[in-house]
Amino acid sequence: YSRSVLGPSGGEWRRWQLALTPREHEILAAIAQGHTTKQTARLLGISVRTVENLQGNLFRKLRVHRKAAALVVAHELGLLEE
Repeated sequence: YSRSVLGPSGGEWRRWQLALTPREHEILAAIAQGHTTKQTARLLGISVRTVENLQGNLFRKLRVHRKAAALVVAHELGLLEE
């Protein structure tokens, strides 16, 4: 699946394009820890709507529509180890 996100060649350029913001990394980490949107908002001190927007941005970058798929792709791309 990561090939469809990064493309068959030029993967490093695409990985740079996928660079997540610090907040998006926090959202991804919260998803990995199993937090709900409401829990994530409370944890980060931001609104639920902001979490939803950041999560949407993250999903667009990873080309997914669900939290579970985001975790799979993030793991394949090594984004969870950063």
